[in-house]
Amino acid sequence: MNRILYTSFLLGAGFTCIKAQSSTPPNIVLILCDDMGFSDLGCYGSEIQTPNINNLTENGIRFSLFKNTGRDLFFEHQSYCAIISDHWKLVRGSRNEPWELIELSTDPFETKDLSAQYPKLVKKLEIKWNKWAERSNVFPLENKPWSERIRYYIERNPEQNGKE
Repeated sequence: MNRILYTSFLLGAGFTCIKAQSSTPPNIVLILCDDMGFSDLGCYGSEIQTPNINNLTENGIRFSLFKNTGRDLFFEHQSYCAIISDHWKLVRGSRNEPWELIELSTDPFETKDLSAQYPKLVKKLEIKWNKWAERSNVFPLENKPWSERIRYYIERNPEQNGKE
């Protein structure tokens, strides 16, 4: 009986499965995927059909306890603020506007604000964003019109005036 070693690297996580023990060297299948999470495979419940990979996992060991290397993405530009965490996006157009909550997995075009339905999640993500903004020296957010901002930054950083 041959020993088969299946290895897949997904988002920096390695998974190894051994089918049977033998003194012969293993056959190795190495699958490299970019921008793919473990839940994108059919064997982990995805709606995407992956029959060949499913077959490999049915005849081997499928791991279910491993760490996700995902992280939150924070954004601020001219008081426009956002955080993407998992499949949620919390966003606002300026410091004076309310936060909007978008579920990116079901609304990729960001048309439905769910903040009223999930106020606790909004608060949780807002706290994360505020902690990041504090660490990253984002505060205070600007509340000036565009032309005033430009004048302010030119005065503050005269060497960055766009002239050679």
